[in-house]
Amino acid sequence: MGGKTNIRGWLGRNSFLILFCLCVAGGMAYLFWPESRAAEDILSDLEKKANYAYTVGDFAQAEALCQELVQGTENTYGLFHPNVALALNNLALVLQARGKFEEALSLLQRSLAINETAWGPNHRDVVKSLTNLALLYEGMGQTDQAARQYQKAMEAAQIGLPSSDPLLLFVQENLSRLE
Repeated sequence: MGGKTNIRGWLGRNSFLILFCLCVAGGMAYLFWPESRAAEDILSDLEKKANYAYTVGDFAQAEALCQELVQGTENTYGLFHPNVALALNNLALVLQARGKFEEALSLLQRSLAINETAWGPNHRDVVKSLTNLALLYEGMGQTDQAARQYQKAMEAAQIGLPSSDPLLLFVQENLSRLE
């Protein structure tokens, strides 16, 4: 019994156990126990699935996933967290693609309010929210309202963003196109 241990034989017999230990040690316990995954991981997966559905044009599926993402984000972070603003923005973009402009408008306005409260009036996320509102108004044919939102976005961007920022340039181009 006290002979040499055959390492290949031992590895072969215990490969599953070794893999299991490596997975657990590497933070992959959720492969074996899905309930151990953090809420952030679940939300991240939902966001990826929603983005994929949107990208391939499955807007009904993207809408359902984004609604689930908004609800999960609100439950995880509270109603006024910047992550909720991002989830609302994503749902609004899907609704806009489906022609549900009024629903998208209320979500984008709520997203803007959250971002302004969380970051102040000149933060990049506020500029994005204003720009998305302008794009929605433009899509609805309300060019005057779109121009007002672009103007607000431009004012915030000039204060809060560097002059070389692509978002600032995007807002400038869209504003000058509507003027």
